[in-house]
Amino acid sequence: MKVSDVRLGVRITLVLLGMRSSNKIDIGASSVDLAYGTSLRLPVKVFRHFHSPYETHFEFLANPRHTMQQLRLSDPS
Repeated sequence: MKVSDVRLGVRITLVLLGMRSSNKIDIGASSVDLAYGTSLRLPVKVFRHFHSPYETHFEFLANPRHTMQQLRLSDPS
């Protein structure tokens, strides 16, 4: 798998996670709340693969934050 493919996979995963867990203002719930009746919880082992014992929480969050900042909205036309 190419490095760019891996990054695209991470970006898509983050976008989908954000869509599922974001609160919809008009209905006061997220799509996960509506589907499952509870909020979304991810097991710690999902993040263990990416987490190094030598990095701080800020360093751990830097990559997803950078990825989310690189996303651009597409033209709605």
